[in-house]
Amino acid sequence: MLNPSDLPTPTTLRQNYQRLFQFDLWSIRSLVLLMERKERFSDRIACLAFLSHIVTIQETWFNRILTIPVLEENDPWVEYTPEELRKRAKAINQKWVDLIGDEEINLNTILTIPREDGSKSQKMIREVLDHLLVHGQYHRAQIALFLKKSGIDSPGFDYISYTRSFPDAGMVTWDSGTNL
Repeated sequence: MLNPSDLPTPTTLRQNYQRLFQFDLWSIRSLVLLMERKERFSDRIACLAFLSHIVTIQETWFNRILTIPVLEENDPWVEYTPEELRKRAKAINQKWVDLIGDEEINLNTILTIPREDGSKSQKMIREVLDHLLVHGQYHRAQIALFLKKSGIDSPGFDYISYTRSFPDAGMVTWDSGTNL
């Protein structure tokens, strides 16, 4: 069993998650910019659908963690325009960065999450953060395959490209420049 004292210090853990969520925004931003430049290619709709899905799932989990009552959860496959994606990604990313940085939020808090079949599961907040980061990268890899299939060079949106673009990688804003 993992000893809690072996976990990274809260500040280090929080800073790492904030950096990873900033990477996530940078990756989404890179792909949205590409979608704006390449308005016509065979799999553009699929690419936008995956980007929309990433953002929608981040919104859904944020509402679950804060137990924000919603009339109904967003359709996980709703499709947004590039402009809608730009706004929604920026907004939800800021919410996550703020939540992660809030010292009053214990990232080891266990959440009870209802499942579609009526059962419940338990996950720590930091496990949800891990899931969101891996989930986003998984779908961005799928987008990279669609781009390749369409003959489009994919922008470097992996973590190493991010660290090259922002070697000191403090916080990145939507308007920060990239190597595109």
